[in-house]
Amino acid sequence: MSRSKKLLALLIIVVIVGVGVVVSLLSGKAEPKGATVETATVALDDFTITVTGSGLVEGIESKEVRASVGGRVEQVLVDEGEFVTIGQIIAVLDKRDLQSQLQTAKASLASIQAEVNQLESEIDWDSVEESLPVKQAKSQLTAAQARLNEVLQGATPAQLAQAENAVVEASLALEQAEANLAKMERLYFQQAISRQQLLDAEHSYTLAKQRYENAVNQLEILKSGPTKEQVAVAEAQLNDAKLAVISAERQAQWKQDSLVVAKERLLQAENNVALIEEQLTETDVTTPYQGMVTKKLVSPGVYLTAGTPVIEVADLSRLVVVARIDEVDVTSVVVGQEVKITSDAFVGDEFYGVVKRIAPQPIYEGKVAKYNVTIELENPPEGLRPGMNADVEIITLKRQSLVVPIHAVVTTTTSDAVPASTGEATKAVFVVRDGKAVKVPVKTGETSLTVVEVLEGLNPGDRIVTGSYYTLQRLKDGDPVNYSDSVGDGQ
Repeated sequence: MSRSKKLLALLIIVVIVGVGVVVSLLSGKAEPKGATVETATVALDDFTITVTGSGLVEGIESKEVRASVGGRVEQVLVDEGEFVTIGQIIAVLDKRDLQSQLQTAKASLASIQAEVNQLESEIDWDSVEESLPVKQAKSQLTAAQARLNEVLQGATPAQLAQAENAVVEASLALEQAEANLAKMERLYFQQAISRQQLLDAEHSYTLAKQRYENAVNQLEILKSGPTKEQVAVAEAQLNDAKLAVISAERQAQWKQDSLVVAKERLLQAENNVALIEEQLTETDVTTPYQGMVTKKLVSPGVYLTAGTPVIEVADLSRLVVVARIDEVDVTSVVVGQEVKITSDAFVGDEFYGVVKRIAPQPIYEGKVAKYNVTIELENPPEGLRPGMNADVEIITLKRQSLVVPIHAVVTTTTSDAVPASTGEATKAVFVVRDGKAVKVPVKTGETSLTVVEVLEGLNPGDRIVTGSYYTLQRLKDGDPVNYSDSVGDGQ
């Protein structure tokens, strides 16, 4: 119990004693036999002891709302003390730089998309071997290999027979051309034909002779086998065909690789466009928190970098009262105790909280040491804000006990009964039994401002004498009494 409460209780007792003495002197009469007393019935009741203090409402935590992108601040849409909700726009940044970047990024994306489309139109195969240029080159390689094989194998019997027939046919044609030329010469000398006819005959003879010689040469070649020159030519053609296949395969592979790279660049370009579009939306700075703006950290015209705090928001769903408690009372305060709270801003309302922290060091108000006790509010009322005043009653003890009014307990000295005090004398309570006041020794426990715990000596249902104070002062064990119930039976 605090020093202030003990002084108040003692003051009440002194006042009651004084009133009783005044009444006695004014009446000038002795208490009649069978005095009328006030009584109450003892019962189990909630017994509480509280420690009081006052302080200010504060937010448990304040969080900074930061800009996700950089840019010049165009507008700040909230002020300190305003309430904000999740997703609310609190500031607007200049969008022009990002809009220009987006235009460039989209142009790059379109160019890369055209490149991908072109490569896809040129690639109509699933693998390099299936590409048309590679197939054509391999076909030419097969033909070159066949030609080389023919050259190396020499003439076949059929080829020799064909060459010999060609010689015979050319020989007959030559004989006919020769006979025709002789005839035409005679006729020309006889002036039977023209000069042109003679020339035609000579030309036919020359052609027939050339064909004959060629046929003879071809037959001799076939009979003698391939020459080194023929083999070299065929081999060179084969090598050229092989190189053509390698070149076609490389070209096809390059196109496939180019398509893969182009698609990767396309994906990067798409991601870049998406990123800039997202950054554009983030130029409208929104708050992910709900609460009250406690600090405005930027102003229009300032250039922000990404991550710069814009405002500070206090979470009003979780509030605390930081109350200052006198040093004589703080020793009975522990973390977890229930607290009743009132505020001048909510006249007639009570709300509750729990002790969360007790400061280890005092704060001095003059010469009086006080300790900050942090109390977290449970379901704070709407409208309660940081900075408001609050009064607290910390419930340091709460239990079911037999309790009696503090002035009903008397102490016994050698022969007198006087109201309870801080002395070590035996304590007692007058119990009404069979119309008499029976003094019953009791063992008391904790004391609040108005009542005291009775640990031993009384039972629930006992009717005890509670007043008047003057009567209690003169009452003796066994005195007959008439009684009436006290207001607030029990306490």
